[in-house]
Amino acid sequence: MIIGANTRFMGETHIVAAKLVSIGRNCAVSWNTQIMDTDFHHILLNGECVNDNADVVIGDHVWVGSHSLVLKGTVIPEGVVVAAGSVINHKDNVIQPRTIITGLPNKVLKENIDWKM
Repeated sequence: MIIGANTRFMGETHIVAAKLVSIGRNCAVSWNTQIMDTDFHHILLNGECVNDNADVVIGDHVWVGSHSLVLKGTVIPEGVVVAAGSVINHKDNVIQPRTIITGLPNKVLKENIDWKM
């Protein structure tokens, strides 16, 4: 697990790093949020694992809203705000920098944003 300088976590944030979870600098991760790079189990299809662990990479200056879930294989680029209650997974991961994203499937709410606390 890698956590950048000046990144803040609120209460009840859970991070599971079986492979790699990397969170950039100056991020804010709100309460009751989960970030995990594993499913805790394997699903086999014809004897081969189809759900391997996969890195989670969160860029610099990202805000993950409360009650959000960031799943394995996800890459969240710099400056993104993840709306509260979102599920972010690699299958929907077409996230552009400096956007507000929400939901499942992920949807862009605003573009070219910036945020500060």
